[in-house]
Amino acid sequence: MNKIVRYDNELVDRFLFTNYKSKMIDLFFALILKVQKEKNIIRFDRDEIKTLIKTSNLTNAEFTEILKALSTQTVRYKVTEDIVENNEIIATKGDYIWENIFDRLIEEKNQEYITIQIKDKFKTLFFDLKDNFSKHELDEIININGKYSKILFMFLNRWRTFNKAVFVEFDNLIDRLGTPTSYKTNDVIKTLDKAKDEINGKTGLKFDYKTVKKGRKIEKIVFTINDYIQELKDMLNDPNINAVQKKAVEMILKKEGVK
Repeated sequence: MNKIVRYDNELVDRFLFTNYKSKMIDLFFALILKVQKEKNIIRFDRDEIKTLIKTSNLTNAEFTEILKALSTQTVRYKVTEDIVENNEIIATKGDYIWENIFDRLIEEKNQEYITIQIKDKFKTLFFDLKDNFSKHELDEIININGKYSKILFMFLNRWRTFNKAVFVEFDNLIDRLGTPTSYKTNDVIKTLDKAKDEINGKTGLKFDYKTVKKGRKIEKIVFTINDYIQELKDMLNDPNINAVQKKAVEMILKKEGVK
């Protein structure tokens, strides 16, 4: 089965998944994968989805709890133009709205089948994608355990085929990840380090990052995506590298000013 899920980059740019827990993110993408194959309301076997997101060991009741959580949890997104209903402006450009992407999620009483439908206004995020979209294997995001790691993977994935530096405002990154307000700067950095190790180790996306400070405060994070410097660093940690190769890699890193 082809398990490549695709979505418009607008999903990542505008929508924040901070309310979602780790397995809810897995279930979300599994459902999107299934819907993309049908492009309509679909009815599918629950056990198939449990297998897709590697939760076959869950009881029906435990899986139902994840499904219920997904059906009630919202994503936060930014309004790009005024929204008018019944000749009244209910939200203006720049406002944030909390809403579920699914129109409905129905679990049949026998718990064997689930029916889902995406809201019409969000279908352009997943169907008839021509450009400015991301794609990845479903298993890549499922193999990542941490919620923050999954969210960061979603954000960086679009640049995986480029040697590119991505500058992100530190406060914006905190908002995107949804780390607790009690987290201090060091806690956020530890979260980034853990996410980097997990993403680099479990997916085809490789990245490193540096902090940019203004005074003593971190102002920006610079992500380097699939950078060859990171690949060279990984080679040094490879137990199979020989002495000649190691020396050559070390010389290149030294030339690039990497300690």
